Amino acid sequence: MGLRFNAKKCATLHIDGSKRDPVQATGFQIQGEPVIPLAEGQAYQHLGTPTGFHVQQTPEDTIQEILQDAAKINASLLAPWQKINTLNTFLIPRISFVLRGSAVTKVPLNKADKIIWQLVKKWLFLPQRASNELVYITHRQGGANVPRMGDLCNVAVITHAFRLLTCPDATIRTIAANALPDATKKRIGRAPSNQDITTFLSGSLDGEFGRDGRDIASLWSRARNATRRLGKLIGCRWEWCKERQE
Repeated sequence: MGLRFNAKKCATLHIDGSKRDPVQATGFQIQGEPVIPLAEGQAYQHLGTPTGFHVQQTPEDTIQEILQDAAKINASLLAPWQKINTLNTFLIPRISFVLRGSAVTKVPLNKADKIIWQLVKKWLFLPQRASNELVYITHRQGGANVPRMGDLCNVAVITHAFRLLTCPDATIRTIAANALPDATKKRIGRAPSNQDITTFLSGSLDGEFGRDGRDIASLWSRARNATRRLGKLIGCRWEWCKERQE
C-alpha cells in the first residue's frame, strides 16, 4: 500500500504478566528502524491521550489546549450565538474524543466545566450567579445545549464499552467478550451468567456485587461506575438481549 511509519514517532510496550516487573525493555523494530520501548510509568501521547503502564491518563495538556481555544473564541469578534455554536461544533467533540480513550479524573473535568459555563454565561449576558442549567439544557428549552464534562465523560465511557462489545471486527469483539466476564468474575468471586454481567455493568452494589474484587481499574470498571452515575440521572442500565444473544 506504500505506507511507511516514522519510527521516531512510535513507541512499544511489552508486558509480561508472569513476571514481578511486568514491563519488559524488549527492543522492536519497524521497517528496520528501532522503536523506543516504554518503561513502567512512561507515557506515549496517543491521539491526545497519555498511554502506557501505570501512567496518569488524564490528558491535562489536551484539556488545557481546548480551554485555550475556548478563550480565543471568547476574544473573537463572533456574535454570542456564533461563539456557542463554535464551542459545540468544534471543541466539545474534541473533548468527547479524548474522553473515549482516557481514564480521566474528575478534578480537571470539573475545572474545565467551570471555565466553560462561565464563558457561556458571559456570552448569554447572564450573571455568573445564574443557574448552570441554562448552560446545559437544550436549545429547544432555551439553553445553550453545552453538556456537562462529567456527563460527557460517563457517556463516552459507556459508548466505548458498548462499541467494543458490538464491534464489527470479530477479533475485537471476541477479546472484549472474554475480558468482561473475567472482570465480573473477579468482582463476584464465581463464574458469571449473562444476567450477572449486565448487573455488574449496571453498577449494582447489592450483595456479592458490592464486594472488593481486588481487580485493577479497567474499561469495564469505568463503564460500571459511569453507568451507576448516569443511572441516578436518567435510569441508564445494561440489559441482556436473548434474541440477539448480546
